[in-house]
Amino acid sequence: MSPVTWLVQSLGLTGILAVAAFGWHLYDRNQAYQAGQRDERLVWQERQARAAATRQAERDAAQTKIDSAERDYLARETAAAIKISELEKALEEDQTSSPAAGCGPAVSRRLRDALDAIGRD
Repeated sequence: MSPVTWLVQSLGLTGILAVAAFGWHLYDRNQAYQAGQRDERLVWQERQARAAATRQAERDAAQTKIDSAERDYLARETAAAIKISELEKALEEDQTSSPAAGCGPAVSRRLRDALDAIGRD
């Protein structure tokens, strides 16, 4: 007697159908579980991508502020260097072309204007 014949005689046709239905249920449940895992993984990956994009946008905005502050600082430093250079030239000119004692102003116009511009920052 074959094993299938013995199983049919032992369990009966209803028993065989019950075992088959239970086996199908286990298979179907496993497939649904895997599909759920796949869907949740996709949702998680999408959230991670959005969070990364948000962080990158925040970093870009911060870097833009830093770059702007750096440009402003360099512009101020350049302007200060130009003013200091003008003052040094005016001082040098004043020392080389000082008028005779008792004649004219004590400070030349160029030196006065350079000092005036620096004092008004």
